[in-house]
Amino acid sequence: MIPPFKLIILSFCIWALAAFAIEGTYQYEGSAFWPVLLLFGYLLSFLLGYLSVRKSNLVFVKKYSEGKIKQIAFLLLFLGVIGVLLDLYIGTFITEIYTTTSTFSKRLELFQGENSSGILGLISSPLYPMAFISLLITIYHYKLFSLLFKVIVLIFGTYGLLKIFFVGGRTTIVFLGVIMFFVLLKTYIDNNRKGLIKVKFYSINVFLIPKELTKRKVYIPVIASLIFFVYYSINVVNSRVDYFNYGDAVLSLWETKEYQWIEMDHSFKKEYYAASKDEKATMLGWYSLKHYFAHSVYEYIRLVNSISPFGHYFGQYEFNVPFKFFRVLGVPFQSFSELNSIVKRQAVYSTFFGPFYIDFGVFGLLVLYSVGRGIKKIFNKAQNGSIPYIILYAYSSLILLSSFFLNFLLGASFYYLFSILITILFFKYYPENLKFILKP
Repeated sequence: MIPPFKLIILSFCIWALAAFAIEGTYQYEGSAFWPVLLLFGYLLSFLLGYLSVRKSNLVFVKKYSEGKIKQIAFLLLFLGVIGVLLDLYIGTFITEIYTTTSTFSKRLELFQGENSSGILGLISSPLYPMAFISLLITIYHYKLFSLLFKVIVLIFGTYGLLKIFFVGGRTTIVFLGVIMFFVLLKTYIDNNRKGLIKVKFYSINVFLIPKELTKRKVYIPVIASLIFFVYYSINVVNSRVDYFNYGDAVLSLWETKEYQWIEMDHSFKKEYYAASKDEKATMLGWYSLKHYFAHSVYEYIRLVNSISPFGHYFGQYEFNVPFKFFRVLGVPFQSFSELNSIVKRQAVYSTFFGPFYIDFGVFGLLVLYSVGRGIKKIFNKAQNGSIPYIILYAYSSLILLSSFFLNFLLGASFYYLFSILITILFFKYYPENLKFILKP
């Protein structure tokens, strides 16, 4: 599996490429020195914690019986199916997101309410991701399962992906797709040790690529899928612009301090205003895609320059989702909108480190040392073939790979983390050779 710091370096390179390519200059108040210095400190602290744990070849990983693996996969699928059916009921009869004529306006409406689906939503949200975890287990141990089970787990396991396509989202598609990619990569590597190509930068091994990716029957569908996603993303942006009826005023809006606060290149604006309607849609879609990757570091600088450096919520901001459950029970925790009032610029990405800074401030240097140690232990167990830790590291890999764009710990992705942690408990405490015997 790809080591953590290679993922962080790759994340930085993607950000740098987008920041270089975008036709504009981001604005901010104050100096970038302290925010950048703190960011460097965060990364250094994580690295020191990571290096303080010994190598993976010294780690013992327990091997699980075939029966235990299959039973846990069945159990997770069963719980996941309950969650999917509940979520379908909620989306059809309560939130009506599946029956509305305008899914985007319905999404805006639901975002304003933190518990719009009631107690059923609190039950379904942590359950339906378990079907996805069952799918990942099935992928890695594909030889253990029947074709019928594979088909059923594929249908219910990809529900979260199909749902977000239906409502016009993008982030969750990337979230689930990348996690599945990492599990597929580990599955291939563990079963095809000789079928790998080493990618090197001078004498440094960057990562391994399966030889299968060089075959036409594989790389053509992969490239086609990426092109489709880019096209889909562009259409999502343009549909939102049309919904708000911005027209050509969208460029001026983007430049305002209250919105994206970017000074667009004069040449780009001149070319945009002279283009046809279809050409404008394509130009704006591509611009938005580059902005998606580029703006977060500048938002992080703005954030650090605007609030106290000593931390505020110590975990509640990033892990706000589980606090919803306690608020429903009457525990007086703050809602996310109340927590978010500390931020001058809301509804923007500020890398992984922006929300982390809101929670911990400079104390995050100590937290990230511990996180680095934890990630190394997870990585070691994943390297040695422990399926629950392979899935947990795939989740962690996405957090690291996106660290210069956004914080995936915020929002609904926590439900998937919850399902992964439950899976680890299942593998730890579920009986090893449990048998079911039917008596006449």
